[in-house]
Formats: sequence, structure tokens, C-alpha cells
Amino acid sequence: MNFLAKTLNSTIGTLTGSSIPYDLGQRIVNGVCSDSLEPNSVWNVYEGTSRKEPSTRVTVFEFDLKNPRASRYVLFARNAFKKLRSLSLLPGILNVVDFIENDSFLYIISERVKPLGNVLVMGSFDKMPQCEFLLLGIYQITVALKYLNKEGSSIHGSLCKNSIFVNEAGEWKLGGFELVVNIQERDSQILSQAFDLPSYQSTIHPPELNEQGLDYISRASLTQILKLDAYYLGFFIYSLFNSEVQRPDPPQLNKPNKLPISLASHVKKLLHKSPSVRYSVEEFLNAGMQSCFNLPLISVSKQISELSFKSNAEKLEIFSSLDEFEQFPDGFFEYKVLPELITTFQSLLTNQDNQQSALLLLILKRVDQLDEGTFQHQVKPLVLRAFELPDRAIRITLLSSLPTIINYFQPYEIQDRIFPNLVQGFNDTNSSIREATIKSVLPVADKLSGRQVNNDILKYMAKLQNDPTPEIRANTIICLSKIASYMNPSSRTPVLITAYSKALKDPFVPSRIISLLAFENSIEYFPPEVCCSKVLSAIAPALLDKSSKVRTEARRVFNLYFSKIDEAANQLPLDSEETIHLESQDSENILARLDTLSLSGVKLKNTQSSLLGLGPNASSGSTVSLTMKNLSPSSESLNVGRPLKSLSNADVEENWDAMDDEWHYASDCEDKPVLRHLEVTQNRQESEKLKTALRLDKGDPKTPKGSLKLQPKSKLKLNLDDDDVDGWEGQW
Repeated sequence: MNFLAKTLNSTIGTLTGSSIPYDLGQRIVNGVCSDSLEPNSVWNVYEGTSRKEPSTRVTVFEFDLKNPRASRYVLFARNAFKKLRSLSLLPGILNVVDFIENDSFLYIISERVKPLGNVLVMGSFDKMPQCEFLLLGIYQITVALKYLNKEGSSIHGSLCKNSIFVNEAGEWKLGGFELVVNIQERDSQILSQAFDLPSYQSTIHPPELNEQGLDYISRASLTQILKLDAYYLGFFIYSLFNSEVQRPDPPQLNKPNKLPISLASHVKKLLHKSPSVRYSVEEFLNAGMQSCFNLPLISVSKQISELSFKSNAEKLEIFSSLDEFEQFPDGFFEYKVLPELITTFQSLLTNQDNQQSALLLLILKRVDQLDEGTFQHQVKPLVLRAFELPDRAIRITLLSSLPTIINYFQPYEIQDRIFPNLVQGFNDTNSSIREATIKSVLPVADKLSGRQVNNDILKYMAKLQNDPTPEIRANTIICLSKIASYMNPSSRTPVLITAYSKALKDPFVPSRIISLLAFENSIEYFPPEVCCSKVLSAIAPALLDKSSKVRTEARRVFNLYFSKIDEAANQLPLDSEETIHLESQDSENILARLDTLSLSGVKLKNTQSSLLGLGPNASSGSTVSLTMKNLSPSSESLNVGRPLKSLSNADVEENWDAMDDEWHYASDCEDKPVLRHLEVTQNRQESEKLKTALRLDKGDPKTPKGSLKLQPKSKLKLNLDDDDVDGWEGQW
């Protein structure tokens, strides 16, 4: 039982192609062994991948030798299998990587290709002019056919859309070798059954074959037999530009119809009914190089194909010509040009004459034409290595291209591989490097860690605000405003206000304008309280700036912030009527008390007393009362204009003592809410005792109790230093 199971599995595996080291995918061509009612090939063609190298994509041509439907086509399949073995190395021929034959199947493993018919239907020339796309393909097939005729000494015999394939590089490749015969041997058995081929029946054949049959091939001269492929080429070209015409009549082929003017006369000669007048393929190629094939795209394609024979200097000259082209055919740059660019870049040891930086620029300019897998495997390692190179031209190239390639990198690759090398540009002595480094922060900011943004980046930004180059100072503010959303919320507000305020004092006018715009863009990060206490005070000086443009912007931004504050104020709750009434009363009381503090409200009870109780009758026992009230002036009021009498030393001492008592009493009342009046009472007996004590103790004076004391100096120190202008230390 196990034996039967193994046998069955082996048979199924062989039938499905699992016996070969390739996995078969989607079928792209229905062959004679398929269920298709209108097969257009003897082969079933599949997309495939190598099991040994899954990244290697191939196309598998499969022919089932045991299928009853395939019996009449075995001869053609074996002929194609044999001829491709010997001719696939010629330029323009389908590139075959493997041939596999067993008892049941024939396999031809080629590079990944698509049938030309599928490519034309898909519109692969949408990115470039259709005429250029078709002319490039015609040139490539003409070259392949020329090599097959001359160097391969063979004729194709069935050139048509079904025998042409397009590889991943956008190159047209010649396949369909079922009728290929050597012009010396002229295998009559193959040629006699030519009409059995599906593609051969749908093709317009040369007049000589229609008139004399396939026997003409065995009788024709070498020159005449090669003209057969020229006729097939002419009809193929005609059908490309006139696809709506399925089987045109021979007279109709002589009309140019939709053919380009530069090509029409040559196609007419390819389709001439007389073989002696008709172009050969080689003659058509030589004539076309002076006219229809004289195109920059064809020239570059030809030079790229010959790069292996060029020196580095010649390669660089060819690569530089690529800048003339905005678009290439699909895959041309990715599979044809890119490998050569990378190989040449890696072969150069230094960036002498900016050769490496020029190659790197060519690669990075066209990353949008690359498949993501191609970038990951080929371009990314090159970029990471280039960031480690100290050359400034390479660094500028990388920084300027960063916005277009950054999305191909993972955050950990940016944080660990790119960022440590990128920030070195902040300290570069070249201002262009510093400016490019600032701009490169924007595309990477969202992929950096919090520490890299809030510590490393802000540290360099603070330093760059003092940069001698004014454009760098302006760009620093732009960068800060754009990465503000990635900053730590706890430190963002003080950092931005400090940086923007400093920029408003910059002598470079664009820096001041940019700072105001930054204030506008960052308004969401500042709460109303901060807008009142910090932002308005920073913007206000700009209202009187020397530049009228700065003043205009400052007025607009100031009003913007003021509107935000006003809106926040309108949302605050209103006081109750009782609260408003009490506050109004307190205000009136305070104003009334302040109004009494004037000399016009001072009244002396003793008319003989002088100002503050200092008079000639100091020794009398009268009591002086100084009361501050709102009294109308009277004869007893203080006459300010009256001259003061001369005072003796004793009087001064006695009265400084009295003033000392009064200040002490006033200091005791400072904490009381209401100061009603101040009365100074001094009796004669106490005054005499103090006077006597002062006279007795002149030698060793002692400060009597309640006398005037000198207060210590104030410890209040005002720090009038300006804000930190050298950085933002302590702001985060």
C-alpha cells in the first residue's frame, strides 16, 4: 500500500512540475497542452521562483511529452529546447538559466518575463511616450534578429507578438524558437510542418512563401532566405502601430497609416514583395541608426548594455547622461541601470572628483521607480554605509535625499544607524552642512526616540540659535515649530517661548518674522495663563520694531493671542451681586483713608505747639494731640508759611525722644486694619528725667528704652540680569 502511495505521489509530482527545483505560480500563457480552445504557443508558461533562492524569480516553459494533445508538437518543442541551448547567449535572445528534461516533461527556465501581448494590453508605456517605448523595443528585437541571422547563421521563421517577451528590465527578448533552423542545414522536416504551429497560422507570410510554399526555403540562396525574417519583422512593426488591423491585404501594407514618419519608409522596404529589393535585417538596422533609431533612449540603452567593457571614467560619463530622462520603461532603471550604478560605486575607494556622490545622487533620485524589495536588498545597505563616510559631498547628497527614502527605513535603523551620524553635521564647520542637517531633522523626527528629540536635538538647536549664519538661525526656529508636537509636553512650553523670544531680538529681519509665525503656529501649546504672563510680553516689543513688516506681523499675532485670552476670560464665572457690593465698599473705604493722608487734614489741639509737638514751650505740661481728620482750616490749623523758631540742643534731644516713642507706637499699630488717630502724650516729669539722664551719661551714653534704633540694611537683592541668551539651559 505504501509503495502505491509513493508511486502515485511521484506521478502527481511529476505532472505538476514539483520534480524540478522551482515552484510554479500563475500560468501566463496557455499552450497546446492546456484546456484553451485557442492556444497561442506549444508551451504552458508559468511564473516561478527558485527553491534554492526564493528571491530569484523565473519563468518556466513547460511541455508535456505524454499528453495526447501534444503529440503533433513534440518536434517543435524539442527543436526550441535544442536551439535555445546553443543560441541563448546571443544579445537580445531570451536569457535561459536552466534546461530540464525527463521522461514526461521538457522545461526551459528563463529569466522572469511576460509575453509582449500582455505588456501592450497593460499599457506599460503610460509613463513615457508610446512611440519611444515601441521604437526601443523594435530596436532590441532587430538587434536580436540580426545576431540570430548573422552570428547564429539561423533564421527565426515565425517572428510575431507571441514569440517576443519582455523581461523585468523592460527589454524585449526574442523567443519562440520552434521553427529556428540553421541556414546551412535547413531542416526540411521542421519547415514542412510549420503551419501546424498556432502562431504561424495567424501570421502574414512573405509573398514568395505564399507563391512557392515551404519548399522555397530549401531552394533559396543564403541572401534570399535571410530576407524572410526581414519581411516578418516588417509586418510585426506594422502591426504594433496598427493593432486594430488583424490581417491586412498586401496593398494595404504599403500605406504608412499610423507609422512614424521616420520609420514608414524603412518598413515599406522591409515589406517589399521582391526579395532582391527588400531590406535584410542588418540593412534595416544600419539605416535605422541614422534615422528612426537615432534616439537618446536607444543610445543610452545600447551604452548600458556595453558597460562591462567600459572604464570607470567612461561609465560615469554614460551615467551622467541619465539625467536627461525623466522616465524610463518599467523596470529599466531598477534591473538594468541600478546594478551597474551600485557596482561602480562600490568599486571606487574614495570620492575623488565627486564620482561617488554623483553615483549616489543618481541612485537616490529614482527610488520612486524601484520596487520596495529592491530598495531593501540593494539600496538600503548602500545608504547606511554611505552615512558612515566622512565626505561632505556624500553627506549633502544623503541629507537632501532623506525625505524621499526615509519611509523605507525602520525606526530602530534610523535611531541606531542614521541619527548618530546625522547629528555630527550640527558641529560641522561648513554652514551648508549645518543647514542641510537642520532640514533633515523634519523627516526623521517622528521616528526618533523621546530622548533623541528632547535632549539631543534641542541641545543642538539651542546652540544653533547663536550661529553666525543668519539663515541657519532662521531655519532653527522653523525646525523647532515643526517638531514641537514631538517634544515632551512638560518642557515644550518654556523651550518654545525662550527660543521664539530670543529670535524676536535677532538682527536678521527674516528671523524675527519667522519667530512671529512660529508663535502663531504654536498657539495651541500655550495655555491662556502663559499667553498673559509670557507670550504677550515677548511679542509686545515687536509692535515698535524698526521693520514695518515685523510690526504688521506682530500686531496680527498679538491680536490672535489677545483673542485667545479674551475667549478664556469670557468663560470664567461672574461674581455675585453681594460680592461686588462688598468689594466696592472696601474699595471706597480704602480710598477715603488714603484721602485723609494730607497736611490739610492735620489739626493741633494746642495752638502754641509747633509741627509734630516741637515748640519753644517743650517743658510745659501741656498735652499735644495730633489727630488726622477731615477738618476745615481754622485759625488753630498749622500755618505752614510761618517760620520755625530756633531750637536748642536740649529741645532737639527731648523732641527726638518723643518722636521715637511715637514711631514705636505706630509700628505696634501697623498690623491693625484701621488707623483712626495718633496721639502723642508727654508729661514734664518724664521729660526732665530723660534730659537729666542724658546729661549725666554723656561719657558712656546708653540708648534709653524706646529710643530710635537703626534698622539693618535690607537683604533684598534684585537680579537684574537678562534672560539666558546663550541657550535654553534649565528649560527642560
